[in-house]
Amino acid sequence: MATEDGGAPVQEPCLYEVELSRVQVNTNLFTSLVDISNNLLDDYHLKTLSVNPRNLLYVLTDPVESWSELSSPNIYCAIEVYLEGKIPNIPVSETLTKTIRYALAAVPALASTPLVIAHIVNLFKREDRSEDYGLKAINILTSFYNREEATAKSTTPEVPLTNLQRKWPRLYYIGVYSDLTTDSLSLWEKYNFSVLFAGQMEDPEWLLQDVFNLTPACVMITTLRDYQLETAEDKFLSLVSIAEDCQSMFITHLSLWRVLDPQVSLRILGNYRKTIPKLVLDLHYPWQESDQTGVEDFLRQPNKVELKLHLVKKLAQKYFRGSLPFQLSQDTEVVFLLVGLQHHTIEEAQANLQIERDTVIESLRQSFEMARDYYNILLPGVSEPSPKR
Repeated sequence: MATEDGGAPVQEPCLYEVELSRVQVNTNLFTSLVDISNNLLDDYHLKTLSVNPRNLLYVLTDPVESWSELSSPNIYCAIEVYLEGKIPNIPVSETLTKTIRYALAAVPALASTPLVIAHIVNLFKREDRSEDYGLKAINILTSFYNREEATAKSTTPEVPLTNLQRKWPRLYYIGVYSDLTTDSLSLWEKYNFSVLFAGQMEDPEWLLQDVFNLTPACVMITTLRDYQLETAEDKFLSLVSIAEDCQSMFITHLSLWRVLDPQVSLRILGNYRKTIPKLVLDLHYPWQESDQTGVEDFLRQPNKVELKLHLVKKLAQKYFRGSLPFQLSQDTEVVFLLVGLQHHTIEEAQANLQIERDTVIESLRQSFEMARDYYNILLPGVSEPSPKR
C-alpha cells in the first residue's frame, strides 16, 4: 500500500469511479492520480487496467462541481479493485496473477463455490492526523457494495468520473492480501476486515524452495449483504465455519513457517478468535494417562523440558484453538507458540527472542501449570486423561 502526505479537504469528499479509458481527458486528474500512487497509476498502468472491464478504480475527492480548472483536484484516496468470479456479460479474463480465489483454493467450501469477489489490489491514501481517508473511502465503498445509497454526485463530460454504478447482480465480499506485518494487519482490522485465510498457496515455483522457510499468504475479507443472504441456510459456507477450517490449517502448518514473525502469528490467531465464537471447553487432558506423571515431573524439574516437547506441542494445539479457558501473558504466549506450534528448539526460541534459557523454560512451565490447574482444580471429578489410541 502506498501513501502520500496532503492537506485536509475543504468540504465533505465523495467517492467516484474513474472512467479508465478517458483519464487523459483531464490532465489535472491524471496528475493527481500519479502523485497519490507514487507513480504507480501512470499512463501505462491505467491503459492496462482499461482493457479489462473487471478492473475498477475509485477515487475519494472533493465534489466535482467544486473543482478548479486551473489546479489539480485533491484526491484523498484511490482504490484499485479487480472483480473475481462469474459475472453476466463480463467474460472471465484472469489478468491478475495473484487472485483471492487462487489463495482460497485450499479452502474446499470456497474453492467449489463461484462467489463474486471485489479484490482490493491497491489502496493509496493521503495521510492526515485528523482523518483516515482510507477508512472513509472503504466505508463508502462497502455501503455501495451493500446496495446502500452512494454519496457521489453527477459529473461533467470534461471529468472522466462517474457515479457509483453496480455492474453485477451479486457481490459477496471484499478481499485483500495483507502484508505479513502487525502494522498491515492492524490497518485492515481498523477497516473492518478479518483474517479468512493464512496459509500456503500452491505455486509450483515454491517446490524449489526450502519448505521449512516458506511464509503464508494472508487474505482478509469483509463480508457483504449478498454473502450473508447466500450463506444463511448453508452452515458450511458460514464465515465462522470457514474461519474454523482456516484456523485449523494455519495452526497445523505453522511448523513449516519457522521464519514467520511470532507476533504476526499471534495477531492472526487473535483475529481468528474474534471471528469464531468461544468453543466448548475441553474436558480432557491433552496428554494420555501414561504422560500424567511426566507432566508432574516437568513441573517439579522443568530443566528436563526437552523430554516433554511432544506434550508442549499437544497443549499448544488446544490452547491456540481457544478450547482452554485461561489466558497466558503475551511474553509466555510467544514462547509457547515458537516451541509448541513452530517447533523451534529451546535454543532457537532463546536466540529468536534474545532471552535467557531459564526464561524460555519458565514460560513453558507456567503454561503447563495453568493447564494442570484447569484440569485438576477448576473441573474436579470431571477431567480425565485422553484415552489411549
